[in-house]
Amino acid sequence: MSNVYLSGPEVTPFYDVIFSHPGIDWDAYVRKIDGERYGLQRFIDLKQKNRPELHRRMHQYLEHGPSPRPTFD
Repeated sequence: MSNVYLSGPEVTPFYDVIFSHPGIDWDAYVRKIDGERYGLQRFIDLKQKNRPELHRRMHQYLEHGPSPRPTFD
């Protein structure tokens, strides 16, 4: 989320690995903003304009579960 230099196709392989993992803890503490604690899901929802593909993939995961594990050639 904080690496603003990666975008679009450059981050897709990272998302493939992340979203193939079963059991992501979407309530895991990520950070405080203005003294309020944010869990992973809430933080991604907050940052959806910066990372629309991450946001889309998160909601796909929440609705349908993990993606198939990626294969690397």
